[in-house]
Amino acid sequence: GLALATAAVTASVASAQTLGSRVEIGAFGQYTAMDKAIKLDNAIGLGVRGGMSVYKWLGVEADIQAGSSKAQRSPFESISYRPFHGLATITVPLGASQKANLVLGGGYALQVYSGRTTANEYEDGFTGLAGLKLCTGTRWGLRLDGLYDANPSPNEQGLTGTSRHLGVRAGMSYALRGACGAGTPFDWALRIDPASATVNRGAD
Repeated sequence: GLALATAAVTASVASAQTLGSRVEIGAFGQYTAMDKAIKLDNAIGLGVRGGMSVYKWLGVEADIQAGSSKAQRSPFESISYRPFHGLATITVPLGASQKANLVLGGGYALQVYSGRTTANEYEDGFTGLAGLKLCTGTRWGLRLDGLYDANPSPNEQGLTGTSRHLGVRAGMSYALRGACGAGTPFDWALRIDPASATVNRGAD
């Protein structure tokens, strides 16, 4: 929340983007370092995501992925790891060219550990994201993100336990509508347009 508020204060963007003016899809690979308390191997997965603009530099996006893990205690079952995230995001251009954009987000996380036989297969939690989007064209872009998931977790712990997963992902994005970048940066130049004009007496 603090990261989102800070970026909102410091961002000097006044884009014309409104609800749905930018629609984006993407695919990524992710490595997740599991909290040791839940006794699962770290996971590697592949995922897809979709997002859209809401107002100016604000947006929403959702992603889901499928990966594999293995329990570190008997019966050592194989786990299908399929987390879901739904986030509110801000996308801030890091220069006038908008080739590089900072992406910050936060929201809901659902951890799915399909195949567990000794504890819950589902956990609701919270997620935070910080990423960098590099636009390689008008519509195409590359994304590198870091994620932090905090999940109130009874898995392998007491009811007061909380698991914290760290993830890093790399992927690509494509703008189905609009452009890859965040929007047009605000132009702070003060000028009169047209530079000169003739106005009749009594006219506005």
